Amino acid sequence: MQGFDEFVGVKLEKADFVSRVLTDLVRHTGYQQIAIPVVERASSFSEEVVGESPWPGFSEEGCFHFEIKDYGKSYDDVVATHRVLLVPEGTTSITRWLGNALDHRGVELPLRVFYYLKCFRNELISSLSDVKRREFAQFGTEIMGDDSIMSEVETIRIIILALESFGITRDTVHVRFNDISVFNMLVEESGLEDRRVPIKEQLDSLAGVKAGKRPERYDQIIATLDHELAHLSDELREKWDAIIFQRDYSVESAARVFGDAYEEHFRNLVSIREAFALCDIQIDLDLCVIRSHQYYTSMSFEVDVIGAHGKYAEIAGGGRYDRLVSSFICDESTTEIVPCVGFAFGMERFIELLDSEGAFDRPVTVTSRFDFTDDVRNTSSDSIMETVRKALSL
Repeated sequence: MQGFDEFVGVKLEKADFVSRVLTDLVRHTGYQQIAIPVVERASSFSEEVVGESPWPGFSEEGCFHFEIKDYGKSYDDVVATHRVLLVPEGTTSITRWLGNALDHRGVELPLRVFYYLKCFRNELISSLSDVKRREFAQFGTEIMGDDSIMSEVETIRIIILALESFGITRDTVHVRFNDISVFNMLVEESGLEDRRVPIKEQLDSLAGVKAGKRPERYDQIIATLDHELAHLSDELREKWDAIIFQRDYSVESAARVFGDAYEEHFRNLVSIREAFALCDIQIDLDLCVIRSHQYYTSMSFEVDVIGAHGKYAEIAGGGRYDRLVSSFICDESTTEIVPCVGFAFGMERFIELLDSEGAFDRPVTVTSRFDFTDDVRNTSSDSIMETVRKALSL
């Protein structure tokens, strides 16, 4: 069946090596591993929870739905029937777990977790490739219960350290960063709430095109956006054009077009870019990187690598999602907002990058340490964190 494959030998050895290095890195910087079932209640991915478009290109048909029956004393005794799906990504199931844990006072915040899991999406067979499959792997981290911008900083830091662990230098890494509040505010100002998803999808596609992903789509995307926005006033259209035709990942000219109501969002973006520049980490401010206008609440990002042997777009992505956990909290006395930041590597794309850039050209010995204790280290402070913290005056 297309998109589901058997693997043997070297391919598995490479995947095992990568997962061990990543696991050691995050475990020894204060993250605990979490494992979730491969099956999740379909209601966890309902529109009420994750919104209309929780990831670019989302469709209900893109998930593997089925039913599980609970049998009592015999297989003729059907006690309950559950509508479920194979997990299409990790974050939602983790936030469902956290919501349940908070209901039972079973966890203290803030909490840092990481995961390595198989995911399943019923992708269009015309789009399948070696790195885009119906069964795929994600490695990700989540910082839950911390509303500080330093959570975003720590997440970007983890990505940079992970890439450097395999010899990918930070000067080749480009983080396309955005605050989706700008998009959401402009949608409301333009009265385009009912066209929010189609416009978001086109902007996400445009972000991919600018990163080098299927550039032949550009003219069609621009034509579609022009049709969506054709009825707007010149003033509003100027703001949309500042997003669509943004040049050189600069937001200074866009900030002048948008005006005072948006000033704080642009100022924060520029501050983050300048702070990371002190660490030789390139943050490209891309106003088209939306990913999900409902799932995420402010910062969102995609990660690309421009290596010696090619450009690798969207090897990782993530952002801040402050409302998702509350969808799974039943206890009304529990706080409704649980601020969270997370990211995930698409492992197939990540391994393709490492393979092409020579990370597997020589034998490597990996030594892991296991402490078998619930005591969590907090070694997340290093030169990157301290430099950015000082630059942001935190």
